[in-house]
Amino acid sequence: RRVLFRSKELPKDIELHFYGTGSMEETLKGMKHPDVFFHGAYFRSQQTEVLGACHAAIVTLQDGMYGLGVPSKSYNIMAAGRPIIYFGPEEGEIARMIKEYGIGYIGWPEKWDKKDLETMGRKVRSLAETKYSKENILNKFVNVIQNMTSKEAKIVDMNHDSQSLGRLSGGGYLLFTGGSGFLGNNIRPLLEKEYDVVHTIGLTD
Repeated sequence: RRVLFRSKELPKDIELHFYGTGSMEETLKGMKHPDVFFHGAYFRSQQTEVLGACHAAIVTLQDGMYGLGVPSKSYNIMAAGRPIIYFGPEEGEIARMIKEYGIGYIGWPEKWDKKDLETMGRKVRSLAETKYSKENILNKFVNVIQNMTSKEAKIVDMNHDSQSLGRLSGGGYLLFTGGSGFLGNNIRPLLEKEYDVVHTIGLTD
């Protein structure tokens, strides 16, 4: 995190605002950078206001985490129409998006230009509305399922009994573990248009 506070890389006309809390908070505060401010925790309902107040938002991914996770905050930032300044492994998805679509910077930019940030903001918002829209993402999941099975298949849950397991081995069923979260609640209605969905269950149920 110390790279964020190098005075030579944080111009005088740039302010860095931290929202939220974490294990590094007191350490970062102890650095006492004059252009870095801490605002503490905020409610989920305030997220749009918080992201809308910035010109660009920082996303970090720790070394060694490539392939294990993608910072989900990136998609909230995109929905807010703000460019991403990314610090992390360059082979990751966020870095690839920035390079491919021109929606931010990997590391601090060489120069800060408000018009460039505004242009990137329009690009990133457009990307959020198209490639990463809820409808588009859900349809991709449904297409994967459709490619794996026929319309005669029947979707069952993880909580089936031994008799259900026997039917699974017979080849007429598809095991779907969407659960009661985002995927379970949103994909199930789409699947029900073509399949007999018995139940969906996830690890949190």
